[in-house]
Amino acid sequence: MERFCGALVPSVKSRRWPYISLARRICDIAQLNQIKVIYGLSHELDLGDARDIERNGFHYDGCPQLIMIKPSREIVISPTLRRKIATHLTANYSTTIPDALELIPNAATEWGKLKMLGGDLIGAQSFGNQGRDKSFVKYALEVHQSETQSHYGQVVQFIALRLPPARRPVQTNSSHPRQPTTLILALVAPIKPESFNEFGTPSYTKLGPIEVVDASTIQCVVGRVYDRNRWTIIERDTMIRVFDTVVA
Repeated sequence: MERFCGALVPSVKSRRWPYISLARRICDIAQLNQIKVIYGLSHELDLGDARDIERNGFHYDGCPQLIMIKPSREIVISPTLRRKIATHLTANYSTTIPDALELIPNAATEWGKLKMLGGDLIGAQSFGNQGRDKSFVKYALEVHQSETQSHYGQVVQFIALRLPPARRPVQTNSSHPRQPTTLILALVAPIKPESFNEFGTPSYTKLGPIEVVDASTIQCVVGRVYDRNRWTIIERDTMIRVFDTVVA
């Protein structure tokens, strides 16, 4: 609601008759949305920033669903980070710790933002937050074959690693194994859930040690509310379910 009202304010051109401008703007938005639905033109008539971001962002080969957004910078892989990446590779690819350590390059590209094609724009905490904090996410990790479990955490960094062609590992935890040319990884500080409400939403006070996950496992951005000395995760689909329950 806050974002919707914020989008209406610039349409007010008259101080004396503000509600006429607001009503006209709401009518225009409703008509445009109906045209999108009736004629299937949602993407073509998208007037937001999403299309420009998707068009001007950087795409890596083999990762068409992930769009990297500046700022960016080159970083040196520290020994600690190298070990964490090696652990991630051995858990998800056909390689061993010694081979993974040798495979990881000495440098990588760090990106400030990542956008999922048709999805959310996520900001890494390492570059700071301008405006809304978009660094807290929901992501899924595989616990058993073809079974995943949802987790929540704060994205600290996005890094892209280019792998040498001669020694690319084969992905093992997928129904479609592949040999990636570039790995886009997210360094996530997972929350430590202390309790859950009736909708399954966790509350926490502390973040855990940073772990390395594949950026493609991120599902969406989540919000947070601070209440009674702890944070509670807020998801869009959770709020819709709450609204439906109240209405019913």
